[in-house]
Amino acid sequence: MNTVPIYFFDQDGDSHWHMIPSKHRDRWKLLNGGDPDDEDNNDNINNEFGEYRTGGGIGDIEFAPATDFFEATDKLATALTFLSDAQLAEYQKIIAAKDYSKG
Repeated sequence: MNTVPIYFFDQDGDSHWHMIPSKHRDRWKLLNGGDPDDEDNNDNINNEFGEYRTGGGIGDIEFAPATDFFEATDKLATALTFLSDAQLAEYQKIIAAKDYSKG
């Protein structure tokens, strides 16, 4: 099953923007919460998260369509047409209660 990765944006202590997979949020917070003048900590951030640096501000980021996401959405929409009204209502309750802020 293909899943669409979820990202968050944040700046490091040197004001560099990063687009980081949400699965790394806790590690990012741990490293990025340190003293911005601590060179060792900045090196650790660069070593672990340098590949996620955007190379500019978030206004410079462009996204391409997530083809896999759209294909999965189409499959889900097709599957939902086979649900009864009661099953569909239950599904909608589950989706409404889910916390999508965590990756």
